[in-house]
Amino acid sequence: MEQDEQYRQYEGLAVAAAARVFNQWRKGLQARGVSIEDACQEGRTALLELLPKLDDPQYGPEQRCAFVAKSIRGRLNNWAAKQSRNGDKREPRPPHNGPDPADLADLNAAMATLDPDVAAMVMQRYGGATYKSIGRDHGLSAGQAASRIAKALAVLKKKMHA
Repeated sequence: MEQDEQYRQYEGLAVAAAARVFNQWRKGLQARGVSIEDACQEGRTALLELLPKLDDPQYGPEQRCAFVAKSIRGRLNNWAAKQSRNGDKREPRPPHNGPDPADLADLNAAMATLDPDVAAMVMQRYGGATYKSIGRDHGLSAGQAASRIAKALAVLKKKMHA
């Protein structure tokens, strides 16, 4: 089969894959000015690059279609992820000068009311530890550690704003 015929045969598949991937990544892509036409063009380009591989006799018609669909979706997902990351033009955050000393005194007083184990878990979490490692340190599952930390933070928030 000639490449022009193969292109026409699979172009609809490439465009459909582009539409599907674009819808999955819509929010990030549109925020960066990427349109569905851009995704369709990327899908067509991926198809053009696949055409020489389709002449391989190991692929039957069904396998060829599955190969094209999977290859194009993979390429489009990689493209969409890259577009979403590279287009990030947010303003940098202003430097943080640290907490107000009065707030620190209130936080320390509120932390003192927590169970010492739970207070230690909160401190571990804000030190960058994962729920899994915190749970392991305290003989809990990751879910139990997350739950206890969330409850402790709710208590702290209530006491800080009381």
